[in-house]
Parts: sequence; structure tokens; C-alpha cells
Amino acid sequence: MEHSESVQCQSRLKLGNLLGTWVNVNARADFITRFALNLDGEALKLTILSTSGGCEQTQLHLDVYPVANPGSELATGFYHYQQPSGLIVAANEKNGVLVLQSYRETDNPLNAHQQKETSHSRQTEKLLSREFYYRQTSLSADEQPILTGFSPANENNAGESTTGANIQAQEDFQALPGCWHNTHRHSSWMKAFSIEKISSDWVLEVFGDCNGVTWPRMPLTPYSFDQQEMGFIAYCDLDSVSGLFCAYSNKGLMVVTVFFAVNNTGSEQLTDKTFCREFYVHQARADAAHS
Repeated sequence: MEHSESVQCQSRLKLGNLLGTWVNVNARADFITRFALNLDGEALKLTILSTSGGCEQTQLHLDVYPVANPGSELATGFYHYQQPSGLIVAANEKNGVLVLQSYRETDNPLNAHQQKETSHSRQTEKLLSREFYYRQTSLSADEQPILTGFSPANENNAGESTTGANIQAQEDFQALPGCWHNTHRHSSWMKAFSIEKISSDWVLEVFGDCNGVTWPRMPLTPYSFDQQEMGFIAYCDLDSVSGLFCAYSNKGLMVVTVFFAVNNTGSEQLTDKTFCREFYVHQARADAAHS
């Protein structure tokens, strides 16, 4: 994804809602426990300060790109979609809580049975983490964020952080294919989309226009973060506009955030970066609910 206008775009947005150190509200973090957002000149940088368990991404520095709701100058989200970091992040902030989605690939050792079926001793998994953060400055000394997962039973271990279990990615993602409809019937954003697996490839098709853009079919990469829950990433660049589609499932719904970068023409105009986040239900579930 090209960001030739990213510096100018950032100077137009108010970043006060994003800057600072953010702490995971859950003591049993799946991936990132603490990270910082700071300005390096006019570039917005994300630094991963600590991670859980065996994750080895500490002190990784990422260029991230702030986004705002259409018509607003207040940045309420950001994203990173560049190689060679091998990590994709998407975030939005509301009422002092920041929701961070991270999509990454990790190597996991195979068990003895799996090694017999392949010549490799390791395999790559595509994992998704969706976690919640409070700004560190909003907490008093020694205060733990609300919803940390601490209870009287483990109060004596309050200084320890237990790693959340990452479930091995399912190869079939049986619940992913099909048509998904926006729960808000009159939305002006993406009204519906379908996911199809063709041979070993996944394809996303957006129905109708989305924020005034007609998107072509595009490749999709599925990720998993639970036995039942999953998500996906898709990206499309149409020169005049690009879109990063970041999704995760939750309790039968698919939550999709679309990050738009509109490249306006004219030397005085800049790249506008906006985003939307909406909820979708699978057609089969909707039909069953009305039967």
C-alpha cells in the first residue's frame, strides 16, 4: 500500500486521542500487552513494548496511518499494512478504550503424526488477536485496568500474566464462505459481501457500492483466533482509492472495518483516509432466524 501523502494527511488530523502508552485490559493477553503511539517528526509510530508468552515482537516499530470518520479532523483509528514486518494492525478508539486487531503469521512445530505426512517440522499459522486497551495515563499508580481478568482467586498472582491460548488455524474455515448482510439495512457503506473458496484460494466480493466505490472481486486471507471465531484480511488498490478490509467474527456476527485512502486529484488536495466499522450476519443464520 502506497502512502505518499501520509505525512501531509497526518498533519491535518488531531492525534490527541491516540498518542501515549496503551495497556491491555486483560491480564491474559493473547499477543500485545503494552504499546506506545508517538510522533517521530510528522510520522506516527507504534512501538510494541511488551507481548505475552512466547511472542517475540517486543520493541518492533511500525509506521501507522491515522484515520478519522468522514468529515472529522479527530483521528479515532489507525492501521498498518506494509511488509516486511509480516504484521497487520487495525485499531479504533472510542470513549477512552482502544480496540486493536492484529493479524500475523507464526511458525508452530508439528506433532509426530503431522511430521510423518510432511517433510517439514514446522508449519505457518495465520493468527488473529482482538484486544482492548486503556491509556496508561488514565490509570493511577498500581491501578489495574477494568476487565483485567483478575479475581480474588488469583489475586496473589496479580503480578503475573498468563498467556491466552492461540488455537491452531483451521484449514477449512467452514463458517466463512457464503453471503453476509449488513445488520443495518439502510447503511450507506458496504451493504453485503460474499466469500468463496476456489480451489485453494479465497475470494471476497462486495455487493453494490461501498462509500461510493464499486469494488472488484479481490483475494482474501483467512485468520483464526478461536475454535469458533475467525477473521480475514483483503486489500484492493484502484489507483484513485484503496481499501483495506479487516474483519473478525464475534458471536455469529462478522465485524468488518474498512480503511479507505482516497487519492484526490490536484496539487492542492491531499489523500483522505477514513474508515467505517459495521456488523454483518450470514445469510444462512438470517434465514434460520426468520423460519
